[in-house]
Amino acid sequence: MKEEISVEQRKKLYEEVWAEAMSKVAPRYGVSDVWLRKKCVQWGIPLPSREYRGRVAHGQNPKKTPLPPLNRETKKYVYGYAVTYVDIESLPEAALYCEEPLYVYSEMTKQIIEEARKGIDVPTSPRCLNNLLKEKLKELEKDKKVKSIVPYKRIFNTMQAICDYLNDTECIGFARTETADIRVAGTMWEAKYLISQEKGKSYIGLRFTECYCWKDRQKREFTISDTAEQQLEEQTGEIIYRLFVESGKIMLEEEQEKRRERRKQAEEARRRKLEPYIKAENEKASKALQDAEAFRHATEIRQYADAFYQKNCDQFMEKTELLGYYHWLLKRADWVDPLIENDYDALLNDDT
Repeated sequence: MKEEISVEQRKKLYEEVWAEAMSKVAPRYGVSDVWLRKKCVQWGIPLPSREYRGRVAHGQNPKKTPLPPLNRETKKYVYGYAVTYVDIESLPEAALYCEEPLYVYSEMTKQIIEEARKGIDVPTSPRCLNNLLKEKLKELEKDKKVKSIVPYKRIFNTMQAICDYLNDTECIGFARTETADIRVAGTMWEAKYLISQEKGKSYIGLRFTECYCWKDRQKREFTISDTAEQQLEEQTGEIIYRLFVESGKIMLEEEQEKRRERRKQAEEARRRKLEPYIKAENEKASKALQDAEAFRHATEIRQYADAFYQKNCDQFMEKTELLGYYHWLLKRADWVDPLIENDYDALLNDDT
């Protein structure tokens, strides 16, 4: 049994430990009851008391402690509570090119993403920032070259809020002083902070760049910044939505690439398997061409022998060398003819 379990496994285990003694449940998972008891606490699975067991043993039907929802601590050890997917590996080829933005996600996950798209709260207090960002703000306050730390506060708070949300939904986000590291649906992103000044007013934005990609595929990138209609803080929902959309597309593209690679490997394996057969067939074809050429020569020699006979047959009695040459032509034709077995053919085909 692994250290982490899915939401479905958690529900199943909850039913099991309330139906049977831990000493009976644990062996089914190949672990000790002490280990499983400890893990149930970690996974947020309540355990029945001795009183509950005693009442059940006496034929009563006591009320079970309900399985509580996951909290921040139990979410570290349970997965599948927020981000789940369709079975991408079993999708037909055409489905890998689907244009639906959230196609790869389950209906439950789509609802979570659409809800987040409405926006998330961005605190204005620096108390919500991680220690790294708090220390950076203190440095900026002392830096005389920095005219205002307001844009830094805004972008830090915005990024921290996004990271906090992602950390609560089976994703990973960590805000640093100039960039943030994010993982959504198995895709790694770097979020670079953008701060600019125009006409005495500061603008902030975030540029998201995919960290890794397959082979020569161009990395995905998108930027969301302050606009005349919306500040960056008001676009957090769109940022989260875009991260999931782009990550889903990457998942489909990676599956496309995996299948292309598998087809390529299968074709190479097929080619390697066929090589000896193709070589043998080519050798046979080469031998056939040689035999055909030899047969053509034999036919031409016989034609020549016939013509030689027609011209010189009257002189065969007087000039025996002409008759001997005629017979030699016939023998020579038979000698090179691959359809006639003779010593030469046996020499060439000594393996038969």
